[in-house]
Parts: sequence; C-alpha cells; structure tokens
Amino acid sequence: MTKEELEVADIDEDDFVSCILPDGDLKTDLKLPKDDEDLYDELKKVWDERVDATVYFTILKAVGKEKFVGARTK
Repeated sequence: MTKEELEVADIDEDDFVSCILPDGDLKTDLKLPKDDEDLYDELKKVWDERVDATVYFTILKAVGKEKFVGARTK
C-alpha cells in the first residue's frame, strides 16, 4: 500500500478530478467518492473554498486500486 499527495488541477461537472503527477502529466481517471458522503463533502469543500490556495488530495493505492483519503490546501 502506498500513499501519494497530488496537486488538484480541476474537478469537472461529473466529479472527475484532474491531478498533476510529479512528471507534470495529468491524471484524469479518478472520481470523487460519492459512496463516502463525509469524504466527498470534505474534498468538495476544500476545492470550492480554495480561493488562491493550491489544493492537494491524498490518494491511497493498493492492489491496483486508488482512492482519495483526504485533502489540504497550501
């Protein structure tokens, strides 16, 4: 299991998140977790209230699957 923190570039109207990978490429295949209402609300709130801050989402990776587990601004 690994944990990675990626900068968020955008969240589209279908709740797909565009994250910036360390090499500068965009990762666009992750969707906000609607099955976890508290986490969904936290991630959306951090994104919506970012103003001029940079948003980072933490992603847990295990057994070929990835999921968001948290967010912060910088």
